[in-house]
Formats: sequence, structure tokens, C-alpha cells
Amino acid sequence: MYNGEVFATRSKDYNLPAPEPTPPAIFSVPKKGGGYVYYRTPPGVAPGLGDNWPDPSMSHPNKIGVASITIGRPLPRGSVRVGEGEEAIGSITPLPGAGGRIPGLDASLGSFDSDIMSSNVGALAAGIVGVLLAVFWPKGEG
Repeated sequence: MYNGEVFATRSKDYNLPAPEPTPPAIFSVPKKGGGYVYYRTPPGVAPGLGDNWPDPSMSHPNKIGVASITIGRPLPRGSVRVGEGEEAIGSITPLPGAGGRIPGLDASLGSFDSDIMSSNVGALAAGIVGVLLAVFWPKGEG
């Protein structure tokens, strides 16, 4: 008679479905005048259930630590503005201009600027302006 532990000797195959994308998350971007601008991320950007967003990490510029306006989670690409309010909802980003450039935000105002220069339309517009300046700029005689 065996009195030890019993282990399974065979297993059943499991065909699990592919994981579904996570629902959109909300990010709050502080405004310099007070309040927050809310952004919704695309589906699948947020970590899965039981997982967490990575901790924000910054070097400490002094012995006191990092200012609260410079620490926060980066705003994921593809996020769209969904509103404004006085209280933060979801994850908080750094104050625009204090914690580096946040794509889609004007650092001087903390407002949405549609991130036009990161799109192909912005690059095309800048190229056209450059060509027009080169063609029509008065040339000095020399």
C-alpha cells in the first residue's frame, strides 16, 4: 500500500480562446489653470486583469525628490480627448511642459493640439510651407 502523494500522469488539452483586448482606460492631464483634461485610450492599451501599469520612474534631481507635477504615467498614443473636470479620473500624466512633451498636448496651455506635427498631414504642410518660402523669399543681390 502506497501512502505518498499522488500526481496526475495525464492531462487534458485546453484550447483557450485568444485573450480579448482590455477596455479603454481614462487618463487625466493636469491643466495649468487647475482642473484636468480627460483622455480615453484605444482598446487593448491597458494592462490585463491582475496586471498593473508600470510604475512611473524618474531620476531624483535633488535630495527632496521629484515634484508631483513632473511625475506621472505617459499618455498612450492614440488617446482621444473625452472631456474636462475639476478632479482627476484614472491615471494622471505629468503637467504638460513640466515632465517632458506629451504627444497631442500644447505644453504652454495644457490643452489638446491634435498632435498635428506627428501626423503625415503636418509633415506635408510643413514641407509645402518650406517650398513656398524657398521659391518666393526675396533673394538678396550679390
